[in-house]
Amino acid sequence: MSRKLLLICGIASSSANLAANLPTPWMGVMERISIFTYLAWVAILAIVLMRHPGERRGVDNSMLAA
Repeated sequence: MSRKLLLICGIASSSANLAANLPTPWMGVMERISIFTYLAWVAILAIVLMRHPGERRGVDNSMLAA
């Protein structure tokens, strides 16, 4: 879902109206949604990696407890 939303908002924010110097209603909203979905993805990735520190990188978890 977030990939589709990011793609749609990215395409909408690079409209031809901007290049033609025409009014661009809702462009700011689309840009904010695009940035928010990317930052939400990064935050979720960070949370997942912090919950499982060694499993994804092949580190022996017994060394982390010492």
